[in-house]
Amino acid sequence: MSVLLLDGIGLAKLDKSVPSGNQIAYISSFDSFDDSPVLRRFTCFQELDGKFTGFPKQCFGSGSKQKRVALVGDSHAASLSFGLLSLGTNLYQFTSTACPPLINVYRPDRPKCEEINNYAFLKIKLIKPAYVLLEADWSLYGYSEDQIHAYIQKTIDSLENQTYKPKIIILGGLPQWHPSLPDVILKSHIAYSVESRIKNQDYSLVNNYDSILSRVSQETGVEFVPLLPATCNGSECKVFSSDFNNRNEPIAHDYAHLTQGGSILFSEYLKKVLSNFR
Repeated sequence: MSVLLLDGIGLAKLDKSVPSGNQIAYISSFDSFDDSPVLRRFTCFQELDGKFTGFPKQCFGSGSKQKRVALVGDSHAASLSFGLLSLGTNLYQFTSTACPPLINVYRPDRPKCEEINNYAFLKIKLIKPAYVLLEADWSLYGYSEDQIHAYIQKTIDSLENQTYKPKIIILGGLPQWHPSLPDVILKSHIAYSVESRIKNQDYSLVNNYDSILSRVSQETGVEFVPLLPATCNGSECKVFSSDFNNRNEPIAHDYAHLTQGGSILFSEYLKKVLSNFR
């Protein structure tokens, strides 16, 4: 088991000025940001409305000869899909609302999660991707360390057999900001720059779960990759990305879900990580 830490990447120096009126209006506009293209909502990100009939064809890779990468999890996992696809990843995406990427876990408030995840892991065993990325807002579900260990072990056992043993990678949590990153930016009066950092008041929440996931990964023999180091140096975190159309935008549009630029930034980080797992 290994834990990889990489510095933030793809961050070009831009305007250092304090936000102007137009810039403030621009940041405020993210309150109504449509994240459907980022998540691939209604196709590869299932909303759990109505009967689940499976994931459509566009969720099953690009058809290229590149190594297949499966992404399973909730909306935080889905937030990574735009960036991974933008970088040419041969992505198989199975994500759904508030469903942690764990097999045979029933949640009364999300009764379809078990069905969707069982479908996803069955397809993964048939598709045999080289990498299986498990990502979620791990802090949302309130599982104890013992529960996480048991659920992860069960998920690993369901995927591995004598003929197939994928590289299973548990991803740590995305940075969280309350009530939202745009709101925190506007209240901080920081320079409008991709180099600007803000102290993340929720850093310890995500980092504590990352510590649990790191221990569980070591005990179960899979890889753990924290995402916090992509933008954070300790609790001081970068909040802007210029990776989408050279447009300086908040990395997240709400408390954690990524914008296009944020998704590309974290995906660049992930792609470097995956290159170490050849």
